[in-house]
Amino acid sequence: MTDYDKEFQYGTFSSVDMLNYAIHIYDDSKVLSIVCDAGAHGSHVAGIASACHHPTSVRKEGDDEEDSDINGVAPGANVISFKIGDTRLGSMETGTALTRALIMAIAKKCDVINLSYGEPSAGNNGPALSTVGAPGGSCESILSVG
Repeated sequence: MTDYDKEFQYGTFSSVDMLNYAIHIYDDSKVLSIVCDAGAHGSHVAGIASACHHPTSVRKEGDDEEDSDINGVAPGANVISFKIGDTRLGSMETGTALTRALIMAIAKKCDVINLSYGEPSAGNNGPALSTVGAPGGSCESILSVG
């Protein structure tokens, strides 16, 4: 296996765990980082947005040629995941990790960035029932779904 950025290779620890991992190599091969998802919420959201259902070779009578009605808004988009949660903090993100992830997203020339948070600071605790707070509820340039 080589650096994920070069060959897009990944592995799975076992069929029981179903936990995928990839490696990144830094500093002229002096640092090896084994990367795996600490929580699937952000990956789940990105997967829904980029879902692309292709016609299959096995069709039943009456099936549509394509299942485009269940595609995401960006079917087939390439998804890059940057971990910002610190496992020592129960996967809570840190400002430093968020800044590093945004720098990498710019370096990788990402067109769209999905920031997926779950705790109250994400705006999930608005001033009233079924409302959102900051940042999504108070900024015009951010779309927030709560």
